[in-house]
Amino acid sequence: MGPWSGLEKKALLLMLIAISLWLTDMVHHVSPAVIGLGVGLFAVLPRVGVLDMDDLKRLNYLPVFFVAAAVSMGQVLASTKALDLLTNVMFAWMEPLMTNIYSSTLVLYWTAFAYHFFPGERGVHAWHVNSVANEFCYHSRI
Repeated sequence: MGPWSGLEKKALLLMLIAISLWLTDMVHHVSPAVIGLGVGLFAVLPRVGVLDMDDLKRLNYLPVFFVAAAVSMGQVLASTKALDLLTNVMFAWMEPLMTNIYSSTLVLYWTAFAYHFFPGERGVHAWHVNSVANEFCYHSRI
């Protein structure tokens, strides 16, 4: 493999800084997400970071923005309590159909399957199906 290159040493230094900051969270109280974003942004700075302009030009940014938009949309729905409303509506018609473990499994599976055909953000669907399952587990004491 040979000796370490300068970029590999920079990447190691950035990882050690991030890990050190995460380990000392009780001292400085900086959010781990902020530390991760800061180190990640520092890594892409020109002449300072690990990536150069050619690397950034080759990067496909669409998946990054898609995931960010889906997570943000789910967070907006959760913060505005719209997700709770959708969960309650969905659970209201499902609850009478779930009489035992077998019917519950079928109803939850096919509801989640059919729900993916509704228009909208896929991340929101995942949040909603997860909250329906959590609601079911809470009510059935599983």
